[in-house]
Amino acid sequence: MRIKKVAFTLLILILALSVMAPGLNVPGYNSLRSGQTVEFTAGRAGVSFVLSSFDGTVKITRRSTNKAPGEEKPRFTQNLLDVRLTDKDGKTVTHVLGSVYIYFKVRQKDIRMWEQGELSIYLFDTWKQEWVPCRTYAVRDGSSISNLACRIRVFGLYGVAAK
Repeated sequence: MRIKKVAFTLLILILALSVMAPGLNVPGYNSLRSGQTVEFTAGRAGVSFVLSSFDGTVKITRRSTNKAPGEEKPRFTQNLLDVRLTDKDGKTVTHVLGSVYIYFKVRQKDIRMWEQGELSIYLFDTWKQEWVPCRTYAVRDGSSISNLACRIRVFGLYGVAAK
């Protein structure tokens, strides 16, 4: 009788863990393989790797503009995007190889500001401790602009803001 209870308890635990296992993936962490073309999103922003040069884990998170670093901050129009990469050995990768883009989905008001030269994507330069503009491009979805994007050279903290 006792063996049946133990076996039944183990069966229940195995079933419970198998149901819970898919939910154990940590949001914001994504696997990346060399040669892969892939896009990872976080809310209204994301990062895109074209024929990736990396094997590792990409971590993307959105951060409040209230906690933006630096003395002088641009006027952000939405939350910041923090993009980090660790290689397959767990070492932090700081510089980008190949074509990696970050993007922000924009609204009509933002598009007008960008067309007038008043809106850009910024990177927080950790060496200078200041926000620097990143060359910003419009991404079209058919005939209309849907995103603003920037080809990145370093992994870090990005935001779309008024100049």
